[in-house]
Amino acid sequence: MQRIGVVGLGLMGAAVVQRLRAAGFEVSGYDVDAQKRERIVQAGASPVASLAELAAQCPTIMLAVFNTEQVESVVEGDNGLLAAHARAAPR
Repeated sequence: MQRIGVVGLGLMGAAVVQRLRAAGFEVSGYDVDAQKRERIVQAGASPVASLAELAAQCPTIMLAVFNTEQVESVVEGDNGLLAAHARAAPR
């Protein structure tokens, strides 16, 4: 089964991780808060240290962030998912 990534591991993201794990998915998660990353280990998920690492591991990534600014940062920021994908793409 494919690995699914979750960005944002607060109340909503942590619940998503738990549901995905209960459904049998492998899950990796990222949050800027290291404590939130470590909490998902209890649900059987794997924390990652960066968006680039998450992008490298997961063909599908779900966002559970607070607002449009955070979505834009996660997706389009200098260290965001699109930049990570562009760096990883074969040339």
